[in-house]
Amino acid sequence: MPATERADYVQQLLEIQGVVDVREMLVGRRNIYVEVVGTSTQDITRITDTLHESGITVESSEIMRSRYVQPFDHFHFSEAGADEQHES
Repeated sequence: MPATERADYVQQLLEIQGVVDVREMLVGRRNIYVEVVGTSTQDITRITDTLHESGITVESSEIMRSRYVQPFDHFHFSEAGADEQHES
């Protein structure tokens, strides 16, 4: 998407049912990242078709099977914990 048009499209993209995250990236061709969720391939096809109708070119797509996350809490090391890590 042209850089001058990205901000205008963000709200429009967020209004598409199934779009949960839109990120403006500081790169060339892949400058919009759109995360979508659906319960079937028909949902994903509908969303992808709507993105195309909005003027977005989909460079690549990935289907996630599972996601595993944990909170990042490494800013709160204690001095004792840091010493233990250096000794192991």
